[in-house]
Amino acid sequence: MNLEVLANLKANIEELNNAEREASFVELELFQRSSKMLLKQKIESMQQFLIEQTDFYKQDAKIYSEQINEAVRTYRDSIEKIIKTYEKFYIDTFEIRQSARDNQKTCVANICLIEKKKQNCKNEKTLEKYLNLQNYYAQKKLNYSVLINECTARILWCITHMEEDVLSVYNGSTMSIALPKKKSNFLNKIRMFFYGKSYYKQFLDKLIKETLPKISLDTQYKINIISANEKGFLKQVKIMNKKIQGSAPEKAA
Repeated sequence: MNLEVLANLKANIEELNNAEREASFVELELFQRSSKMLLKQKIESMQQFLIEQTDFYKQDAKIYSEQINEAVRTYRDSIEKIIKTYEKFYIDTFEIRQSARDNQKTCVANICLIEKKKQNCKNEKTLEKYLNLQNYYAQKKLNYSVLINECTARILWCITHMEEDVLSVYNGSTMSIALPKKKSNFLNKIRMFFYGKSYYKQFLDKLIKETLPKISLDTQYKINIISANEKGFLKQVKIMNKKIQGSAPEKAA
């Protein structure tokens, strides 16, 4: 291969890798920002939901602030645990992908270095060793591409499923104690005047004794699934890296 062509190829690959690296860090920052925004939005939604309940039952939220705050704390803790577990998976995978990209650059550099050595080599056996080494590094580069694609797939999985799991916890916590359909008739106002306090205490009792414990259980179940997925992926990466390294051919003198 012409040295000038090879040098241009190396420069283009490095430029592409640098662009991908920069884009990856931007994606990571956006993911972390969106995680914080998602947490903030859902906490505010839960707070609003609980306030709407007190309004519906004609109760003073200040009187029940301790129970309401407990519910919000439990919900916040659950969402934060889910988000942090996904962030760990994302960042671990991100670092593996960055390392694979760096290793690709090393492969290209080695191919270029060997090509330069080939230009002044007259020994056929040595030339054959050089060629075998170039093929070895070329295959390594291709195998790292496979690893990079696998990492990208896991990153996309984290992005998609994080929001789904957070929404699932939120919907599961609110729908089970959903706000009854509001009636504006006079009879309903009379009912809430006499029984609103009793109804609202029933609502809080269900929230604290049934809904919040269920949220915690569901959260742990989801975390176990995320962690199992990461554990399985890291095992796969270990196998892939071992295969990528393979047995290097004999180096030329």
